[in-house]
Amino acid sequence: TTGMSASTHTLPLHLVAQFIEQEFHCPVWLVGIQVAQNEVGALVSPAVAQAVVNLVRMLIEQYEHLLTSP
Repeated sequence: TTGMSASTHTLPLHLVAQFIEQEFHCPVWLVGIQVAQNEVGALVSPAVAQAVVNLVRMLIEQYEHLLTSP
């Protein structure tokens, strides 16, 4: 095909976030965790697993804070 196309895999993440913020009138946070290895069948490394645990804890704390804020 000719011409230009776009997908969430080719657009810069800040543009995707900006679009969502403008379209839905809400703040957007982009969070990423770098994998330690990306071979097919590789297990999640302990460092990545701990990063996920830390992220989930932080998100729960923020959510609970929103629920209790006046």
